[in-house]
Amino acid sequence: MPLKEETSQIQYRLADFCRDNRFREIPGANEERAKHYRRLVFNGVKTALSNAYPIAKETLGKERWDALTTDFFARHPSSSPQLWKMPRELYEFVVSSRYDEMIGLPYLKDLLLFEWVEIEIFLKEDSAIPPFKAPTDILNENLVLNPDYQILQLSYPVFKFRGADLVNKKGSYYLLVYRHASTQKVWFSELSAFAVAVVELLKDEPLTGAEAAEAALMFIGSDDEQGAEASLQRLLDDGVILGALDE
Repeated sequence: MPLKEETSQIQYRLADFCRDNRFREIPGANEERAKHYRRLVFNGVKTALSNAYPIAKETLGKERWDALTTDFFARHPSSSPQLWKMPRELYEFVVSSRYDEMIGLPYLKDLLLFEWVEIEIFLKEDSAIPPFKAPTDILNENLVLNPDYQILQLSYPVFKFRGADLVNKKGSYYLLVYRHASTQKVWFSELSAFAVAVVELLKDEPLTGAEAAEAALMFIGSDDEQGAEASLQRLLDDGVILGALDE
């Protein structure tokens, strides 16, 4: 049953007050009492953001972190009805508003994305995985890729350095964030261009190690076959490649 227009307006005014702390006249509402409602709502948001981004919070320090979360809550039109997904929108707010440039921390959006994707991968539904076995010949067997992952292309190595140590390290970095099939913990692995190409190839179709290596080497313009086989073995050892297809 649709709400009456008057009821909708009251709800919007209360929601706006909770967001920006500027009280609008609300029929039947007392401003002093409404402040407690705003405090409870804002504290819930701040707690969720702090839990999602502990490194960013520590890096920014209390004053800048409080300013960011307050600005986000007041200005960003959050759309997710699920509280655990809401922190993703802090990253989106920083990107769309160029907040990182405004406060002089160019690596901030990379740091937020890095922290958020760990949560996203940890809570991701399990993907279907075909039967696999330990390979006896990694080059000549079809390989099975761990499907629960994301590849991040970052401008700053936020997975290795923090704060001021990041400022002069702008470049192009590939980070694989994945859930280990055995431990169910989220792992991180910096990838070479070759390894990125292998992962992208294996996600599309079953390939032998030799086929994947040949295509990846061609893509990056290299002929280092020995290095390619060693890289395949590292992907297997790290649980990125799960094994050989058990046909």
